[in-house]
Amino acid sequence: MCLPSANGQRAAGPQADAAKLIGRTILLAAAARPGGQAAGQLVEGIGAFAAGVAHASAGEGWLWEVAVLWLADTVNILSTYLSAPADLPLPDAAERLIARAPALAEFLDRTTAYLMGATQERALWERLLSVTATAVAG
Repeated sequence: MCLPSANGQRAAGPQADAAKLIGRTILLAAAARPGGQAAGQLVEGIGAFAAGVAHASAGEGWLWEVAVLWLADTVNILSTYLSAPADLPLPDAAERLIARAPALAEFLDRTTAYLMGATQERALWERLLSVTATAVAG
């Protein structure tokens, strides 16, 4: 849950931290292209982490919010890399993500569609993880 502040902006809750951890771990893995088995293990670990934190927070909608924030953060990072000036040096991982931009854009398009059409949080989360494993494996 995002908490309102005095100036009308919102302060992020623990969902934002979890979303950043998940999204950036996935982006690093996507840049490395670890292959099917390693990608599956990584996504399984992410699923276990998220389920544990969601259970501890005891809040319905927690995974939903994490998914929205994760995908938004991923779009933000990828669009930042893609719009960087050509002469700006980027990390190797960023260059590898730029090379995979079409596949990652398809991944984001697909996962956003799942998010928009989902009615059950757990089913959405499982579907996102499944698609993520495929996208990471490359």
